[in-house]
Amino acid sequence: MERTIQPKISVVIPFKNAEKYLAESIESVINQKCNFSFEVIMVDDNSTDTSLNIAESFADSVVSTHKSNGVGISDALNLGVQQSKSDLIARHDADDIMQQGRLQSQFDFMLANPDHVLLGGQISYIGEIGEFETPNYYPSTSDELESWLAKGCYLAHPTVVFRKDKFEEVGGYKRGNDGAEDYDLWLRLSEVGKIANLEIVLTQYRKHNQQVTNKNWVRTHLRTLKVRLFWVFKIRNFFSPNSTKLNAMHISRMQILKYLIIEIVHFSVTQIRSIVRK
Repeated sequence: MERTIQPKISVVIPFKNAEKYLAESIESVINQKCNFSFEVIMVDDNSTDTSLNIAESFADSVVSTHKSNGVGISDALNLGVQQSKSDLIARHDADDIMQQGRLQSQFDFMLANPDHVLLGGQISYIGEIGEFETPNYYPSTSDELESWLAKGCYLAHPTVVFRKDKFEEVGGYKRGNDGAEDYDLWLRLSEVGKIANLEIVLTQYRKHNQQVTNKNWVRTHLRTLKVRLFWVFKIRNFFSPNSTKLNAMHISRMQILKYLIIEIVHFSVTQIRSIVRK
């Protein structure tokens, strides 16, 4: 990897008690073959295991490590973006494996499509010991995502690249939405540009019992409901239902309301069944 002062992409990796998979995850990033330079920004979200020591063992002119003084993933991610030197920010998770060629593919797309502010891709699943499962498919084009984002978060957070200036324009990650911080950001970015997914697998997404989404299922769903609710009832949307900004997407507020109601019913039924079983 070429090492220059000005990287073209900054890869932000937050971590918290990720010692089991962290080294393998970092290696999958620093071993990316690109025709440009990139940097890796590690952010420790108050780990209590050896994760910070592992991250610091990789520190060099490309990899830097920082400690978050905040609380939660949104604070850690915002710090990582603040520390970045690039116009493009790539996300990666501390327990996942980056597919070879991911950064090059996304850099080429964003360079060729200046109207796009956010780009994700497909994921395949791996388990705790690395066994492979069937890849997951996300809709790819901006036109498809206009309807799919009303239904839910159809961009995998650890696959995305976004433009730093647009991220800052919409206010970055919101602390109060941890667990649904990605969906909230995608909706806000859709107001200032287009969003897409590449049709190729970019990340091997690891599934294990210690994942935040598994441990805090109820919190994640409640915050997803909150994101939908605030999006539907933003006061300014009543006066301007569709964004008039150049190249922005037009995600239907009524569709989001529809799926908000469906999710409230589903969540309520799930909780009632859980209580009855007890």
